[in-house]
Amino acid sequence: MDQCPKCGGSMIGDGYTTVLHCENADEPTYEFLEPDAGPVYCDFKEEPTMSNEIIANTGGVGHPDSTGKLLHQIACLALEPVALDGKVLNPTLPSKIVIGASMFRNFVCPEGCKACCLRITLDYTPEEYAKFNRSMDGFNERKINVNGKDFSIHTCDQRVRSADCMYLNHTARNGCPGCGLWPSVPLSCESAPQIQIRMVRGNSYILKCPFSRAWAFALKPQCTFTAYTVTDAPILVRERQLLWRFNHWATYLGIPTVIPAAIKFLDSYQIGNPIKPYVIWEKDHAAVKQPSFI
Repeated sequence: MDQCPKCGGSMIGDGYTTVLHCENADEPTYEFLEPDAGPVYCDFKEEPTMSNEIIANTGGVGHPDSTGKLLHQIACLALEPVALDGKVLNPTLPSKIVIGASMFRNFVCPEGCKACCLRITLDYTPEEYAKFNRSMDGFNERKINVNGKDFSIHTCDQRVRSADCMYLNHTARNGCPGCGLWPSVPLSCESAPQIQIRMVRGNSYILKCPFSRAWAFALKPQCTFTAYTVTDAPILVRERQLLWRFNHWATYLGIPTVIPAAIKFLDSYQIGNPIKPYVIWEKDHAAVKQPSFI
């Protein structure tokens, strides 16, 4: 079987050493299965999942407010409830926090791809925004309330636009479109899809995988992933940098998380170590001194 019967995506795995699964399936749905337990398909459905109004305003983006998306991800790694504008994002804390096996592979962004450059809010903390040393077109300051306290966020709200991101105006190599904000890209743009944080069945996962509904994206090509090799050493540099940015947001908003523990674990990982999911935190044990295999 070469293609997923639901979305048409590629099927990965051989059924002997790794479970056969769709490239668009969420990793937590198959990573604990025996190799011969598949095939595992994605969650593709033909019926629309968003209202016509949302599709018209955001081009089909499920989470157009980037700050809200970042807060949902941070809440998956938080040690206490997180409320955004009065709504608790994580009413149940995770039983375990896991670094998925997918984190230990390389990310490749094909030239000409702009699948991430959609009509979302471009958001920075005050410290991040100050690095521009000037006013940026389209940006305004807004307030969000996290756990009863107000915080300032610098935002370029593109949900009213009818075209691609307004900063997709730089010409990269080979004449492909590029980001005019580079290298100071908003965290929500830079982290997707290199860092995906989700809660599944009571456990939180830090993953590196295609967008969970990538089959719905009209734009091709899209990101690909390859295995790390000894020639890639040192590895996981970008992943650690991105987690430090998540930690910056959590610190600015006063949210205690296990992100420092995740960074510490990635600092210690070396090529040749087993490529498996690692538990870095358990509710009953506060912290895992030595990350364990699952």
